[in-house]
Amino acid sequence: MAGAQVFRTKDAPRYVSGTIACSVCFALEAVCILLWRFWYMWENRRRDRLVAESGLSKEEQEARGRELGERDVTDLKNPYFRYSM
Repeated sequence: MAGAQVFRTKDAPRYVSGTIACSVCFALEAVCILLWRFWYMWENRRRDRLVAESGLSKEEQEARGRELGERDVTDLKNPYFRYSM
């Protein structure tokens, strides 16, 4: 979306500044995606530890997770929700 602002006619024909700006944006996007994935992995492990302390079986955990999901409880408030990778 920033292409129109970073590629200027005065930089023609190589558009070095525009290419650098797009490369930096792409790298930042990749870093954000990786950080997001690691946060989801950490959150899943944290939730697994909390639910393990409750002593519920996997089937009971899944049933409670589905029940809360049907009641429209968000992923942040549903301790039985797991992010898929």
